Amino acid sequence: MTRLRYGIVGAGYMAKLHSLALRNVGPLMFPRFPDIELVRMADIDRDAAIAAAKCWDWAEASDDPASVTRGDDIDVVIVITPNDSHATYGIDALAHGKHLVCEKPLANTVADALRLAEAARKSDRVSMVNFVYRAWPGVELARELIAAGELGELVHFQGHFFQDYAADPTLGYSWRFDKAVAGGGAFADIGSHIMDIACRLVLQPGFTGACSTLPVVAAGALLVASSPARPVEHGLGIGPARPEQAPEQPAHLGHGQQQQLRGEVERRPSPRLPPRGPRRGRRAPAWPG
Repeated sequence: MTRLRYGIVGAGYMAKLHSLALRNVGPLMFPRFPDIELVRMADIDRDAAIAAAKCWDWAEASDDPASVTRGDDIDVVIVITPNDSHATYGIDALAHGKHLVCEKPLANTVADALRLAEAARKSDRVSMVNFVYRAWPGVELARELIAAGELGELVHFQGHFFQDYAADPTLGYSWRFDKAVAGGGAFADIGSHIMDIACRLVLQPGFTGACSTLPVVAAGALLVASSPARPVEHGLGIGPARPEQAPEQPAHLGHGQQQQLRGEVERRPSPRLPPRGPRRGRRAPAWPG
């Protein structure tokens, strides 16, 4: 394939990041990457679609997501909508023969996630969830060290993700502050990255089972509400930041607060890989691809 024609559903903040990535991946991976064409951006808010498509240089804008998920001129669909519609648009794209890049978390419920995963298994297209941190050089280096047995027998993982973007009290109210749409709080938003990193590091060749079978010994989020309310669009007032539970009850916390997420998993031990000799220096891990 010498060309990939992309369509994107959603015109929010992540449209910027995906657009910039698509603009740069070709030269970065040259000559191993096909030419990229940014064909169409769709959002149910037509004005938002038009503005973002113009800003990030997409050829067309639409207020009909099906023009992307079912478009004959689209090869790859990127879904960056609020979390409650990931499964809907992802399944539709796969059903119409598109490759799929879906933002995390995969879905708001286990049932929807399983539906989307099953659609991906039945499709002959390539599907992925946009867990970007697994590709960071530091994470890849850790994976190499673990795989080489240089850390010994790994039986425990602990990860932290610190996020304070919502500490600004002037930050506007958005779907991320609404649990019905976002599906959860710190766990759904940033916790999914921690769990993916855990799977990436802990599940090495020679270990059995899937990430879902790893026993979780502790998982929690600590928060301090930085603002009890948020400005809503067009100066119409404020919206509550609604933490779903008190800080001492860590699951499913609402957004709009300064957050600290901690996740810990353990796995079954396996035969230890033979130790390597002393290292005389280490090259940077190769770029995936």
